[in-house]
Amino acid sequence: MVNSYENKAMLNDAIEIAKKAGEYLKEMFHSQFNIEYKGDSDLVTDADYAAERIIINEIKRLYPNCSILSEEAGELNKESKYKWVVDPLDGTVNFSKGIPIFGVILAVLEDEVPIVGVHYIPMFNEIYYAVKGGGSFLNGKQITVSSRSKLSDFIIGLGDFNIGRDEKMKQRDNELLNQITAQLSPLTMRTKIFGAACYDLACIASGKTDALLYAFSNPWDVLAGSLIIKEAGGEILIIDDLTIYSSGKCLDELKKVF
Repeated sequence: MVNSYENKAMLNDAIEIAKKAGEYLKEMFHSQFNIEYKGDSDLVTDADYAAERIIINEIKRLYPNCSILSEEAGELNKESKYKWVVDPLDGTVNFSKGIPIFGVILAVLEDEVPIVGVHYIPMFNEIYYAVKGGGSFLNGKQITVSSRSKLSDFIIGLGDFNIGRDEKMKQRDNELLNQITAQLSPLTMRTKIFGAACYDLACIASGKTDALLYAFSNPWDVLAGSLIIKEAGGEILIIDDLTIYSSGKCLDELKKVF
């Protein structure tokens, strides 16, 4: 593993790159842009592509030998043991509809293991970040997952359950979502869908919400956030087709439900 000084240098660069792309997205928000459909229920816009170019150009300038995996561009330079995983605009549907919950996600992997994670939520001026072994932070202040322990106090986030896959999988995911909602809604304070992994995962890491349930995710959606959650003291559990991101106390209670 690279030493801690190098990890922190990569983290600082990732933060600056995310901010640069995020400031561009701020400028584009509420402006005119082209929208294309990816499958039946997912979108990509001019802003996705432009933010991706900003990020990839900066990574290539600073780390020309690193691999890059980005949502729109795919994988570039596959030979390196270090890989940047990029979601240039997470929450594109929100962005395109004028909903200010969207962001930039960057992760750095060493031998496929996340060592740096950054989530920038530009409309809230919130930047969440972690370096492996160094804790998690929001705008420079260390954060931890929720300490709530009563099921009736929990706020549970629900991820997108039906994106970009065939009708059979969408039907399965919708049935799973309905089952989860029916089980949890009477027992918890709230269930919520924010529509953007960048904010869903950040809310777990900072203790705003207590658990997040996903049926499907791409690596650029969750690798950075998984590190940020773990460094904030959170846990991740996979049960069949369901992934749960949570505090330990909440997870103990959810295991009694599922």
